[in-house]
Amino acid sequence: MSELKTPPIAARLRASVLQQAIQGRLVPQDPADEPASVLLERIREERAELVKQKKAKAPKGGESRIFQGVDGSWYEKKGKSNPICIDEEIPFDIPESWEWGRLGSLVLNRNQMVPTEEFCYIDISSIDNKHQRLSGEETVIAPEKAPSRARKPVQLGDVIYATVRPYLHNACVIDREFSRMPIASTGFAAMVCVGGLSNRFLLSFMLSPWFDSYANDREIATGIAYPAINDGKLYRAVVPVPPVEEQRRIVERINEIMPLIDQLEIKERESDSVDATFWRMLPQSILQQAIQGRLAPQDPADEPASALLERIREERRELIKQKKAKAPKGGESRIFRGADGSWYEQRGKEAPVRIDEEIPFDIPESWEWARLESLATVRTGLGYKKSDLAVKNDNMTRVLRGGNISADGRLLIKQDDVMISNEFVDPSLYLEVGQFVTPAVTSLENVGKCAFVDIPLENVVCGGFVFFISTVCNDSIFQRYLFDFWSSSTHQRFCRDNVKKSGQAFYNLGKTVLNTALIPVPPLAEQQRIVAKADEILGLINARAS
Repeated sequence: MSELKTPPIAARLRASVLQQAIQGRLVPQDPADEPASVLLERIREERAELVKQKKAKAPKGGESRIFQGVDGSWYEKKGKSNPICIDEEIPFDIPESWEWGRLGSLVLNRNQMVPTEEFCYIDISSIDNKHQRLSGEETVIAPEKAPSRARKPVQLGDVIYATVRPYLHNACVIDREFSRMPIASTGFAAMVCVGGLSNRFLLSFMLSPWFDSYANDREIATGIAYPAINDGKLYRAVVPVPPVEEQRRIVERINEIMPLIDQLEIKERESDSVDATFWRMLPQSILQQAIQGRLAPQDPADEPASALLERIREERRELIKQKKAKAPKGGESRIFRGADGSWYEQRGKEAPVRIDEEIPFDIPESWEWARLESLATVRTGLGYKKSDLAVKNDNMTRVLRGGNISADGRLLIKQDDVMISNEFVDPSLYLEVGQFVTPAVTSLENVGKCAFVDIPLENVVCGGFVFFISTVCNDSIFQRYLFDFWSSSTHQRFCRDNVKKSGQAFYNLGKTVLNTALIPVPPLAEQQRIVAKADEILGLINARAS
């Protein structure tokens, strides 16, 4: 099981401020404040008057009163019933001047109505849940096109709280007038604060960590994909009620602190972005250092790279003689440094051509430059007809496409891979250990991707839009070094600079162009040190990422 990710510092600070606020720890208490008990009495009186005017319904079982007994426990009395101890429902201690009340006893719940004229609809998407406010645009709807959930009329000052997926904090205070009657979705609880209860304090309470845990508790919130808290359980929540003046001070203090936390959050996101970019780019940077001779030390005792290149040329000539490879057009490429310090390339009997503008960086004296065509053979994968796919038997070959090449250089086997009968496959196309696979045609973000075949594969080939590359030198260290070069920023830049658009969304890296890629070639012994050091460092980076 993977570890839960620690929330960002700004998110933790925001939650801490709200929790401190509802526990009476954000601002000091003032003995001169009218106690919360007087506020609760006003709320009861106002509610009773509204019930008398038939503008509100009387609570079932009578009005709730929560008080602390002489034994220090908390009790609730409803109507004429006997008090019941509710200590298990009280989540934390509150200051002496504060009181506890049920949410349903502190607010009025807006009744539903069916719209009969044009109205402004407020649904979940109307809420900016990062800043707890309404979006600036109005959604005006004709009554005959009203959604079935458009049933809750709201007014300026109401608190609305989405009861579906409450952890998303789709809640706010209605803080502006509308061009038409505003009607909210039944996915909201629409609450009217009475008696002087601060709507902003109530909203802060409903965004606090404690209320979050209450509203999202599995025993309270129903549903799996879209958990929701029903009205009965919502309005049973116990609310810590400060004196009115202290509510005002709490809201003012929250309004002072939250913009500072918002600024911290911006900085934190910027820092996270820089950090993520750093760790994403670090492997490529390590490989770039490797191919420039800066990752492992040079050893004067090493056989120079020129000797390795000469062996590769001899092996290539033998392959051409055996008709297993084609002779390069224009003759074999040789790259060397002239007496003037410049780099030159000579092909066959042609005069050397200066190529300084192609050389991307300096290399150690024991190293050499070579074209990819001098070191490896680039071949196109299997081409086939659609009718070939209809032939099914027990001898099938898997055809890999660009999507089978992962970002970290692995070949992926997929359930939807193309399978084709072996009778349509040239055996020379089967992939072997030590080969490379890279897209010939791909999307721009995947240009330069490459996978290394490091385990034996049975009956696997590349498709026609994929290149597979075989090195002339079959030394496994040389193959691994070449793969590390492929992932370096130098080669990635070469690929991006040389692709051509092919159709509306795809890019083509031609075989002829790919063969011209310049590769810095170290002595074989140094290649071994480079590969070992790169593996060690990249292993540490991957361990950190996981």
